[in-house]
Amino acid sequence: MRFFINIIKVLLFLGVGTALFIIPYEKFQIWFPQAPKVAVVKVAGIVSLLCGIIIMVLMLSEK
Repeated sequence: MRFFINIIKVLLFLGVGTALFIIPYEKFQIWFPQAPKVAVVKVAGIVSLLCGIIIMVLMLSEK
């Protein structure tokens, strides 16, 4: 059960990170008018991607 929860975490972090990093800022700002500057959104995407990768590495190293 814990394995499946970790897979969901990885997919969630990687999906959100990829979306924040790839989606053009103009489109993101339409969805969220109070969005911070472009750099903040892109850095949040990179941090989210890194968290997903770290969780995946930790999950695979447990086996």
